Amino acid sequence: MVLENIFHCQQESSYDFRLYDRNKPISTIKHTNEYPSGSSLNTSINDTLDPFAIEITNSVDWDQFTNLVPKDALRLGEKVENDLLDKFNINDRIQIVVSEICDPGRFWIYKDDGLLDDMMNSMQPFYREHKPYYLIPEILFEVGLYCVVHLNEFQRGLIVDLLPNIGGHVKVYFIDYGTMVILPKEKIWFLTREFSVLPAQAVKAKLANIKPIEQIWTMESSQRFREFVDSKHVFAKITGSEQNTLSMYIADNAKPLKFVNDVLVEEKHANYLNKEASSSGRTEKIEHYLN
Repeated sequence: MVLENIFHCQQESSYDFRLYDRNKPISTIKHTNEYPSGSSLNTSINDTLDPFAIEITNSVDWDQFTNLVPKDALRLGEKVENDLLDKFNINDRIQIVVSEICDPGRFWIYKDDGLLDDMMNSMQPFYREHKPYYLIPEILFEVGLYCVVHLNEFQRGLIVDLLPNIGGHVKVYFIDYGTMVILPKEKIWFLTREFSVLPAQAVKAKLANIKPIEQIWTMESSQRFREFVDSKHVFAKITGSEQNTLSMYIADNAKPLKFVNDVLVEEKHANYLNKEASSSGRTEKIEHYLN
């Protein structure tokens, strides 16, 4: 029995791994972390590095292997734009998908405007038909190379670790969803320039004006947040941005309209940072947006 046909593996730290059901779609794979921020045990792989700030490795001269690189493929050093964070403004009200969750203070979203769906729909038949042509040769795997990976469907990624101690696998950051996974090299292909035009869609975020009851977010708190946003079209109001993270209120479109920020406080999962904050103004503005 080949285990990688059953599971895919995510490294949580130098000594800890998670196994996930390979048959579940990537968007349903979530993470929780009960350790306080700044703790030496805070080893969520999504927070251990900034994928776009990694130093590109270049162990071989790519000019010697031009015959191995398709002419329309991104080469090492070429990038997918990652400037979406700068395009969000305070008080923006947008429809989003929450694609990856560690806890209410650390999750990843993308804007639900149809652009990512359109690109993904085009990628699937292209790579199903042409994947033998775009498979990355062993010698050209490098940290910093943008790529396409297959985990239930073809998705864009960025190689962030060659994992020399785990033969035949690399660590890849999913640039449109915020997920970090370890995958076998035979499931990784060159990214074409056609599919590199859309900027990386995943943006790190946190819920505004709340904090955990104790020093940490519990599994129950994270699960309640997940229940509120999972498999739903939800709406966000942006309140700020710091340390490459958007701060936001999130509401669904149910009536009466409720914000998950307030729900977590009401259900004793969180406290307000500002006890005078009221949801009435936020509700009125987002209801106007929905109408």
